[in-house]
Amino acid sequence: MFDEVGDVDFLKSLGTATPKMLVLKKEGRVLRKWNHIFTAKLLGGRSLFIVDDEADATGLNTAVNKGLQSEINRQLEALIVPHRSFFLQVTATPQAVFLQGKNSTFRPKTHIFFPPGKDYLGGDFFFPNTFDPSKPPFNHIATEGMELVDLLDANRTELPKGLRLALHSYLITAAYRIRVEKDDGCSFLLHPSINKLDHSLISSKVSAYLQNIRANLGALTTNEDFIKAYADLKSSKPQLPDIDTIIRLIGLTTPVISVLNSARGNLVRSIPKSGANIFIGGNVLSRGIVLPRLQTTYYCRSAKRINLDTYWQHSRAFGYDRDAALIRVFMPPQIYSMFCQLNESVSRLFNALANNSTDEITVLTPKGTRATRSNVVNQLDTSTILGGVSYFADDPDQKNLTTASSALSAYSEVEEFHKITIEQAIPIFKSFGDMHLGVAEASQFISALQMLETTENCILIVRKGRRISRNTGSLISPNDRELMSRFPRSTVLIAYELTGEKQLGWDGDAFWIPNIKLPNHLGFHAKQ
Repeated sequence: MFDEVGDVDFLKSLGTATPKMLVLKKEGRVLRKWNHIFTAKLLGGRSLFIVDDEADATGLNTAVNKGLQSEINRQLEALIVPHRSFFLQVTATPQAVFLQGKNSTFRPKTHIFFPPGKDYLGGDFFFPNTFDPSKPPFNHIATEGMELVDLLDANRTELPKGLRLALHSYLITAAYRIRVEKDDGCSFLLHPSINKLDHSLISSKVSAYLQNIRANLGALTTNEDFIKAYADLKSSKPQLPDIDTIIRLIGLTTPVISVLNSARGNLVRSIPKSGANIFIGGNVLSRGIVLPRLQTTYYCRSAKRINLDTYWQHSRAFGYDRDAALIRVFMPPQIYSMFCQLNESVSRLFNALANNSTDEITVLTPKGTRATRSNVVNQLDTSTILGGVSYFADDPDQKNLTTASSALSAYSEVEEFHKITIEQAIPIFKSFGDMHLGVAEASQFISALQMLETTENCILIVRKGRRISRNTGSLISPNDRELMSRFPRSTVLIAYELTGEKQLGWDGDAFWIPNIKLPNHLGFHAKQ
């Protein structure tokens, strides 16, 4: 195995018939150097096998919407295309990869989805789709408002209440895990912002607070935050010893604070793997790092515009080596609710990856979020199918009367509407033929429907014998528009049978034309 500076040893090794592995940073300088080494003469017609870890992070073209190509993307493509290389992209957040243009080198031609093992604690454990703010799951502790403002006030020495409670919860958990269960370690994550100065300020505040606790352990018996944290943990972990024993064990357990950011000396690879550890940091916590035995998370970071894949990478709490009964996540309710919505989107994407072909993958997002960074996907926002918006065909298939009538034969127009499933709706929609509906092709709407649960409700409205002129701007009657608005969280499919007279601008024969609205709270990104 060779790294980016091992070119001399690599070239010497070519005299032996053994496999060669290179581990390279995705940096322009490094990739340029190895592109010069991998000449056609050196390879002799042999292909490279390239594995791109965190494939959606830096390898995609960040200048695509400027009509340019970013340097790292250019160098990667130079390694892939001329040598007919095998290119394997690996990531836990594939939204950006699947939204590459159809002709892009970086759009997957096929995919393999690896589900987590049975002991993995992931999105459904931390952020269930059935989140009810009045009945939060035991592992979520709601913090009051945005404590980050107070935390970053250099003139305020007192920690916000939520952080105090989180630290007490962690001290109890660490003492029990390390001293009683004899585990190797226990970790706490504090994820506040991307600013390095913020990390330094917060580190000093947390350090001072912990020193005060250790200097006054006896006072914990009357400390309101400590008593509340102990009662909360005891409710899910009855095996916790009595308070006096826990306080004694806390005195034997000294947490180490580590700041993880891109400042010199803060190397991600040097994170401690054992003991009681408190990690404070920014973007380096967002990708490709595993915090061992992470039990307590305090999250107060916010963003003006949420990119689903980037935000989901902040979920460092996921993992295998956790005690589920002692896990606690401290978050403002609005951020927790957003993560629950993101979990729904990610779960549907993973379900599609497990069951659909590569060209059927659509990325679903909650309203107000984007699937990924707009700078790595060509015209991302203009290709989004918005839930709650009515789309109708502007170039309908006027030869679909037989196929669509057959698909709709079981549904009478006498009924105001029919409740069907998405599974039943898909073949009906397909029967209308190929067409363009506003921002997307019919095939992209089918991909969007496949992202929904097949048993979810779809409201089907059937109307026959309509005399509607072409290019009227809208095909929905006022009554049907009002009916559609009664089902904000459902897909609504309206099927109009038009008489199709030539004097109305059509070809002269009757045909069916669809109008579709997807659930109001979702957006669907489909790049083809």
